[in-house]
Amino acid sequence: MDKKKKSTPRKSSEMKRPKIMIGMGTCGMGAGAKGVLASIEKELKKQKQSVDLIRTGCIGMCSHEVLVDVILPGRTRVTYSKVKPDIVPQILEEHIGQGKVVKKYALSQMPHNGKGGRQYKGLPFFDDLEINKSQFKLVTKNCGIIDPDSIDEYITRDGYKALKKVLALMSPKAVIDEVSNAGLRGRGGGGSYSIIFIGVVIMAVAVIGFVLFRRKPVTAPVRVSRAESRRTARTEAKRIEARSAHRPEAHAPVTVPGPARAAPAAVPGPGTGVVFCSHCGTKLAAGAAFCHACGNKAGGSA
Repeated sequence: MDKKKKSTPRKSSEMKRPKIMIGMGTCGMGAGAKGVLASIEKELKKQKQSVDLIRTGCIGMCSHEVLVDVILPGRTRVTYSKVKPDIVPQILEEHIGQGKVVKKYALSQMPHNGKGGRQYKGLPFFDDLEINKSQFKLVTKNCGIIDPDSIDEYITRDGYKALKKVLALMSPKAVIDEVSNAGLRGRGGGGSYSIIFIGVVIMAVAVIGFVLFRRKPVTAPVRVSRAESRRTARTEAKRIEARSAHRPEAHAPVTVPGPARAAPAAVPGPGTGVVFCSHCGTKLAAGAAFCHACGNKAGGSA
């Protein structure tokens, strides 16, 4: 009798030990992040510290790189600014080893993964810094905040929330309407409406797609006929065209007249009485009104 395989439980997002995050974006690398990383790895072995060392992206404060964040379980995340290899031992010894913030190099603190945590006194919050007060991040809100290799941290911060809504609650038509009403545009340079590209795909072929979301299969794939797909695409294209036609005169074709060109006259061959086209030199039949080779008027005959 076969034993049922136990499903692997999802990794807990709760911290078990300290974590260090170092900004390894382009700006961080340019400021010397590789050297700081090597120093951290060397010092952790020397001090025999058990720490999760994470490489992350740019948090948006390039002038303060290299940025190193230290997070202790149950405490807020502390960001150290302009870190150099020579100050790494002090940060690890005092913050990781003793739980004390090295305020000389500390820039700010923030909740870890959007959750609370016991705060450090006298240290401003990241969002309260002058450079961040007027910012509201959307697409880049997770940059420099989470471990880019951890799907659990992404899900903790509402990762795949939109995909889950699309798969569980919305029909294909509702998804198309949502994209169309949002006025979403591409970023390839032309700024074209995304719905136009979706319409092209729908018109080309009706494809049944399967998307796996956390090992849960799509139980009822929706089949859309090719005729219905084409009708939907044409309707959406007309809607977009009507929306963007706020200046009809700007879309009207403009005819630019070319330079006037005189009709070439027929040139008789020397002493032969045979007529040749003066434009292309083709021999013409007697009495021909147009050159049969280039289409120009033949003029008179010699």
